[in-house]
Amino acid sequence: MKKFAAIRLLLVATLCAAGAQSDELRLSSPADWQTWTIPKGTLEIADDGSISLAWMRRNINAVADAAEFSHSEGKKQVFGGIREVNSNPQDAANIIDQDPSTWWQPSVDDPLEDWWIEIDLGRPVLAHKVRFIFPDALDAKPFRNFTAYISNGVDTRYGVTYHPVAVTTTPNVERVFEVDLKRIELGLASGEHLIEQDTLDFNLVHHVRLVPTEKNPGAALAEIEVDALGDNLAIGTGERGGA
Repeated sequence: MKKFAAIRLLLVATLCAAGAQSDELRLSSPADWQTWTIPKGTLEIADDGSISLAWMRRNINAVADAAEFSHSEGKKQVFGGIREVNSNPQDAANIIDQDPSTWWQPSVDDPLEDWWIEIDLGRPVLAHKVRFIFPDALDAKPFRNFTAYISNGVDTRYGVTYHPVAVTTTPNVERVFEVDLKRIELGLASGEHLIEQDTLDFNLVHHVRLVPTEKNPGAALAEIEVDALGDNLAIGTGERGGA
């Protein structure tokens, strides 16, 4: 049972061998819980004082709520959303608005090297697929040739590293272009009966970048979606008392 109309805690103290006395403590508002130590993010407290376990989602599109998450970049706190765009920046947010009828279209007057765009998920997630959705209208068509990159967001002394996960070898004509994020994980041990590598069906993703390698008329991008395994449970670990 997830919720209770009221939480009653019975405190029993044995006062003597002959009998006992009990007191009843009622918690009927969120303020009543403020004197209790509760790991942050584990419970949801309603206005009437009732509680339930916090909901952890599975199988999510990590782009949909990227703007609700933030992380540090140097001395700045950065929220998820559009990370980089050089051409037609005013329409860039269309690729993360969950509406495939709107799109971002780079300007034909800008050079090809300015046609790339990148999103920030606001936090790293374990994802098994990245999906690029292109419009199909009279004046908006899929990008024909491009390279897709992902990054785990870790900033080393050499900067953030990006890995290509898809490269078109023939012109793309599909409205939906999906990229599986399987990867080979090398084992640290070796031996006759030991498995030296394993195939994982997911990868750690924080940033997604699309870099066109050809300027084609009407090229546009409607949405980027990232299919993640679920919420990142590591977020807030320290605030919940973990290490």
